[in-house]
Amino acid sequence: MTKKHLSFTQRYSIEVMLRAKVKKKDIWSSLNIPGSTFYRELKRNTKKNKYNAEYAQMLATERKRDQHMKTRLTDSMVRIINSRLHLFWSPEQISGLV
Repeated sequence: MTKKHLSFTQRYSIEVMLRAKVKKKDIWSSLNIPGSTFYRELKRNTKKNKYNAEYAQMLATERKRDQHMKTRLTDSMVRIINSRLHLFWSPEQISGLV
């Protein structure tokens, strides 16, 4: 039970069992996932009081993609930052520019 991310198959199983009105505890027990993971999944990915596996997978993929988007500091960015600091720009103004 150490894996924290759900697969599409697990999400689809959750959707099917919820529609079949299976008890929530029985769902997470049968999928061998922690209850906290199950309830977090429902909280994050339920739309209009309905859980949809495809929609949940899309949201999870977007969150994973956005998590890895980092800005690299290039030489040109350093020059721009230094020039704006000499002009007494605030960090907030500079970050809006870069």
